[in-house]
Amino acid sequence: MRVQGYNITSSLNSLSKNIKKSSESIGKVSTGKSINKAADNAAGLCISESFKAQVRGLSQAERNIQDGVSMLQVADGAMGEITDCLHRMKELSVKTSNETLTNKDKEMVDSEFQQLKKGIDDIAGNTEFNTIKLLNDNKGIAIQTKDRPYTTYMINLFDVSTSSIGISDASVSNHENAQDSMSKIDSALEKITSYRVSIGADSNSLQHAYNDTSNSNYNLTVSLSRIEDIDMATSLMKLTKNNVITQYSEMMATSLRQNSESTNSLLNKWLNT
Repeated sequence: MRVQGYNITSSLNSLSKNIKKSSESIGKVSTGKSINKAADNAAGLCISESFKAQVRGLSQAERNIQDGVSMLQVADGAMGEITDCLHRMKELSVKTSNETLTNKDKEMVDSEFQQLKKGIDDIAGNTEFNTIKLLNDNKGIAIQTKDRPYTTYMINLFDVSTSSIGISDASVSNHENAQDSMSKIDSALEKITSYRVSIGADSNSLQHAYNDTSNSNYNLTVSLSRIEDIDMATSLMKLTKNNVITQYSEMMATSLRQNSESTNSLLNKWLNT
């Protein structure tokens, strides 16, 4: 009887251990993670949380850079429109320099010329990104490209109003004004072109920064995966093994309990006869 009691207790202990192992395996397989709580791997948890913080920081830095590139694209697109306006103004200046036009013709041409100037000021005053004015002041905007170490890139934005690029008083109302306006427009075009070149250089630099940040993020994510993620095939094999052992232990415990109950029943009958 003592042997049977010991066997039953041993089977129940084995069953309890295997149920615990199965439960742990199910938890890991269901989440795909080898570390679901500190007890699973305290040292690994500390490292993984540090890596997670870095990955999230780098992911946000990638978004920061993309926002910076988008901002520059908006500014460049607006300056492209200003360039088109200046080209048309240069064309009108040349046209008005031709003395075959009447004074009435020149007034009509100058009216279009002044509208183009107003259009440039409208673009300079209204172009914005996330409510930030982009072309009404000379300024720098910092873009954080990494957090460890803290790294920023400064992009440059420019004032492209008619007063800033030197054409606020330009006119084609007569031959002399048209001649003067041509040189002013040429100078303005040079400024706008240099600004666009600067923006293009900043865009390329940000793209390189994005590639570097993205590469760092990828490598950290891979390292984090090695620490946290389970080998699904191995874990499923362990889960299957634990389930088989658990079922076997249940059968053994049930069988021993039934044998014990049968033996007790026989002894009781024998003792009562």
